[in-house]
Amino acid sequence: MIDENILHSNLNTDEVDKIDFDDLKGFEDIVDKLTTFLINPLKQDPRFDALKLKPKRGVLLYGPPGTGKTSVGRALARRMKGKFFMIDGTVPTEPARDFYGLINRAFAAAKAAAPCVIFIDDADVLFQSDRSTSFNRYMLTMLDGLESATAGKVAVMMTAMDPNQMPPALLRSGRVELWLETTAPTEAARAEIVAAHVANLPEMFRAYDPKQITKLTEGFNAADMRRVVADVKALYAADILDDRKPSPVAVYFEIAARNVHRNKDLLGLAATGGFTFVHDTMAEALTNQPTTSPAAPAAGGRVRSEAERKASRIRDESNQCAGE
Repeated sequence: MIDENILHSNLNTDEVDKIDFDDLKGFEDIVDKLTTFLINPLKQDPRFDALKLKPKRGVLLYGPPGTGKTSVGRALARRMKGKFFMIDGTVPTEPARDFYGLINRAFAAAKAAAPCVIFIDDADVLFQSDRSTSFNRYMLTMLDGLESATAGKVAVMMTAMDPNQMPPALLRSGRVELWLETTAPTEAARAEIVAAHVANLPEMFRAYDPKQITKLTEGFNAADMRRVVADVKALYAADILDDRKPSPVAVYFEIAARNVHRNKDLLGLAATGGFTFVHDTMAEALTNQPTTSPAAPAAGGRVRSEAERKASRIRDESNQCAGE
């Protein structure tokens, strides 16, 4: 959020998730390039004075949704501390005078606080706003102005899901000088992500088979992996609070992964216009056990088994924790 009253940064890093570069599993190449071409040149180190190092003026971090672009920005913000300026969806595009005033103040404050980074999240979406044509020209002017002696220690980093939606003039060599792609994590990276998330949890959460986890989470991105671990914790907590014997953690991981797969399938259908309201067969897929106790009739008059009702409850509770 733009805060014109803060001169050193418009972002309170204490409010940023505590993500460090070491926490970004599978991002080693991106971290290495950011360190070499962005962070190191921004350091005020007398050993480099004779080199006259400058950071890459423009950096584009691009990749599909959920592949960790914003997480990289959070880690960079914590590394830069008070030398990080954020422009994102919290910046209102209307009215135009206020919008350009906020952007201009952010760049002016960044130049005054140099060396620093200006981070523009979801830039491709922002450039498609009603102000896109004028904003394009404005950003070109701002980027070109960073070549001046006083602004040479200011770098602009942008994230985009689709570079095709970015202004070609903005992406030409000399403006965006470093392209970094985020992709879905490999099997090894997915295993590392889970291990990192459960490292500080009770020991039972580490009693799983990493190979089974990577099999269950095939095709998952970094955000999906965080969701899986969040759901595992929620499922365990639900059993404890309802005085039920906890299941083996492998069971929780299987249920959580299945829920994420289902959500991804539904998202794919919605994105292509193929979503329809159909009978939810997930509970039936989870169990073939016969009815063991009276229960409220399900749709169509069929009585649901205890296992089916538990599966339905687990699914509903786990879906509520997707936002971690």
